[in-house]
Amino acid sequence: MRWKRASLCFTVPAITSLVAPSQRLVATQRGTPRPDVESRRRMLNALVAAEWEFELRDSPESASTYGDYRFNNKLDDRSMAHVQLTRKALADFLAQLRTIDSTGLSETEQLNKTLLTGRLTLRLEEIDLKNYEMPIDQFYGDHLRFPQMFNYMPLDNAKHFDDYLSRLLQIPRAIDQIIARLQQGEKDGLMPPKVLLEKVVTQCGEIEAPSGEASVFATPLKKFPASIPETEQKRLHDSIVAAIDSKVRPAYLKLEKFLREDYAPKGRKDPGLWALPDGDARYRAAVRAMTTTDNTPEQIHQLGLA
Repeated sequence: MRWKRASLCFTVPAITSLVAPSQRLVATQRGTPRPDVESRRRMLNALVAAEWEFELRDSPESASTYGDYRFNNKLDDRSMAHVQLTRKALADFLAQLRTIDSTGLSETEQLNKTLLTGRLTLRLEEIDLKNYEMPIDQFYGDHLRFPQMFNYMPLDNAKHFDDYLSRLLQIPRAIDQIIARLQQGEKDGLMPPKVLLEKVVTQCGEIEAPSGEASVFATPLKKFPASIPETEQKRLHDSIVAAIDSKVRPAYLKLEKFLREDYAPKGRKDPGLWALPDGDARYRAAVRAMTTTDNTPEQIHQLGLA
């Protein structure tokens, strides 16, 4: 899942510092007596809040979809190096979470710990399987996320339009990072099916072709809020159209060319996950992610037959 992010509904208190939770946990680990229930409750709630704050900052695009608009002028960092930084942070959160004894905590708090433990475990497993090296598919590929981003961004004032413009200007960088992931995936034998990649090539061409106001990226320009002065509307209109034609479309053309000439022809012939390296492990991980159980694929199959 560039891997799709799954959201959890936590009962999260407000948090003013991301440093304090970790400091409290370290102090607790060094002490011998088990903290009382109230102390462990505060540690758990602080850790849950800190992890969620990390998720929002780590993926500005996801933050927008959750209704947090603080990072609306940024796109996610899709670099290979950033993946490893994310992995380290998630592993640290999981390690801290496992030190908290949930005995005596409320049912909701215990559920929070269980859900977050499961979520972090699955995220780490996805990263270790290098699924991020296959960020392109015909349903949820990164190339399809960008034309839809205005749907989950507020566009009710000039600043929000400037945020949208900022994201458009970052698409070439994001496309370069996507290509780098795809190239590494090819080296690691992690290739989507060829028949599906051919559909992605077509999609990229259809997104790239329309220019100016005809582009899907220009959709927000069809109607500006009346509160934005006409002079600002013209500035935003012209800047966004220029970004589409000089930045976004060339980036999509670059991606389309790479996919068509270098990548799609090497797509795998067998569609099943079993055809990938560690295919069985990937299939078991997918079953765990989709069913939220530890049942084996065979057990799931037998359940269906029964």
